Amino acid sequence: MSIEFRRGGRKVSEKQFFKGMKNDIRKKAEHEIERKLSRIIDPETGAPVKYEKTYRNGEPHWNIRGSKAATEQAKNVLGR
Repeated sequence: MSIEFRRGGRKVSEKQFFKGMKNDIRKKAEHEIERKLSRIIDPETGAPVKYEKTYRNGEPHWNIRGSKAATEQAKNVLGR
């Protein structure tokens, strides 16, 4: 008996299957982080914080622009 792996209705290799699952989880986590960042309001300006996502060595990094209080809130979201 063999195991057949499918993603989106297509037959894929075991490696492609688990790589796709990992990418799906990563995208969902990145989306959740960005959702939380977009809800932070800079207490000094009353405007939402601005952020930019970049990738370094395949890992996402967010650059936050705003007052010190706003960047501290963003760091809490990012777990720094």
